[in-house]
Amino acid sequence: MVHTDAAHLPFDGSVHLMTKVASHEADLVALRAALDSSSAFQALVEKYPEAATWCTDTNLVRFLHARGYKVEQSLKLIIEALEWRATRRPDLIDKLPENEELLSKESSTGKLYCAGSDRWGRPVVIFNNTVENSNDSEGRMLLLAWNLEFACKMMPTGVDKFVAFVHLEKFSLMNTPSLRETRDTIQMLCRCYPERLGHCIVYKAPSVFNTLFNAIKGLLDPRTVAKLVFIKGDVSDGRCAAAETPTTHSRWTAPASSMPLFSRWRFAASSRAPLPSNC
Repeated sequence: MVHTDAAHLPFDGSVHLMTKVASHEADLVALRAALDSSSAFQALVEKYPEAATWCTDTNLVRFLHARGYKVEQSLKLIIEALEWRATRRPDLIDKLPENEELLSKESSTGKLYCAGSDRWGRPVVIFNNTVENSNDSEGRMLLLAWNLEFACKMMPTGVDKFVAFVHLEKFSLMNTPSLRETRDTIQMLCRCYPERLGHCIVYKAPSVFNTLFNAIKGLLDPRTVAKLVFIKGDVSDGRCAAAETPTTHSRWTAPASSMPLFSRWRFAASSRAPLPSNC
């Protein structure tokens, strides 16, 4: 059973489950007026007709939220996202014959896939670089775009966010993507799918991961950082020795006892579809 009623949620549903639309009608009206008067948007619609139907209230309010309900900044972000969609066509990735061989190779080890939904109906997207099988940056970004688009299609009514489960137990700087690819991944998530992340569970990251995190944390906004949950310690019986969330870019907090949602890592991931044995 999927629980999306606020009374059943151990977190703020508007932040981690579904961005509210009802309380922002005036902002939506202003943004739609800005879209109607934007020559860049009209040019995009001519090139990419799906842009018009893509601009639903639920899509637009996420862009507003991502830019603090500043209409001009939200409009700029929407144009960037639509330009990306018109070029990348994430809705057609698996329908183009030229992508079949590449996607087959990139997805063969299970390094990135949707593993079902959690108990609140949020799709769970698994990132597992311990089974990386390619150094093809373009192929990995293609697979990422397809999985994010697929996760969005999996979302039931009342859900517009997914959970990322990042498996880092065997992480090393030797098998990690380049800083440029990591930056491109973050930009795709933040610019093309803003406010789609509900939680990001970082599973058993070694201390060396802090080197990479310190290099990229400046690319993350505070709202995204607040959605990170770091799982550490012995999890053999389904519990974790420590569950931590960064409260700022530079400070960490680790009182697992004050975080009942994350006192059990399996509950935090809570996928209804079985996770692979190495996750």
